[in-house]
Amino acid sequence: SARTTLRQTQLTVPAPSEGEPTWRSVPLEQQGGLRRVRVSPRSIAMPFNIQSFKSNTIPPEQVTLITGGVNIVVDGMTLGGADGLGAVDLSADRVILWTDDSGAGEFSSEMLQQPEQPFQLYLEGNIVIRRQSQLPMLGNLEVNNVIRATRAFYDARENRALILDAELQSYVPSMDASFRIRAERIRQDSLQSYQAHNAWFTTSQMGYPGYRVQARDIFVEPRPSVTGATQIDPRTGQVVPRDSYWITAEGAQLLVGDVPLIYA
Repeated sequence: SARTTLRQTQLTVPAPSEGEPTWRSVPLEQQGGLRRVRVSPRSIAMPFNIQSFKSNTIPPEQVTLITGGVNIVVDGMTLGGADGLGAVDLSADRVILWTDDSGAGEFSSEMLQQPEQPFQLYLEGNIVIRRQSQLPMLGNLEVNNVIRATRAFYDARENRALILDAELQSYVPSMDASFRIRAERIRQDSLQSYQAHNAWFTTSQMGYPGYRVQARDIFVEPRPSVTGATQIDPRTGQVVPRDSYWITAEGAQLLVGDVPLIYA
């Protein structure tokens, strides 16, 4: 069946005589346990264009296409006692957004959602994704990640992402340590875990690193600490081993410059 007619607008507020605008910006007070979503232009000097419509799927969804540069902030995410708290800031040239049908056939620039509500994004062009997380199972470790890419799909409910032509930069303030992964494809499987395909890894911050580990697949994931450190599990109150970040590689070789020295 044919879809409903698209309605296009910009981030403008008409005079009262022009009637209610399709674009609505409603200030919301964040409540505990809810996910907050805020959408704004990437540049205040360049308003974006919006096309929003109700899908003909079952159940129906609100589908919104935004072009002209957009910034989306998703925060207040309570992802379970083991997974911790996090916020993600996404920006791109073009975005398609899927969420629950509001019933009014309109899209709001600010939303409060239950954690189980769907919220999915497809991003394209000059993508920058920034995430700050506090992870109880890593001893309330604070981790800051920045990902740059050309195309990406992000699912806020499942906390998963597929990112193409990507570079991940991660910094752990408490350890004063950082690393970079450049990959053909990065898959985020949870708040804490990444898999990079056809990738290299380095701790060098140079644009073209002097040394790197190049591999078919690179995994970044938490594992029990080898030091025997423990902590209290926030879900059970029991003493459990403290996790730490591990990076493993399959089909790997160590390169200095472009010269391979070690194969694994």
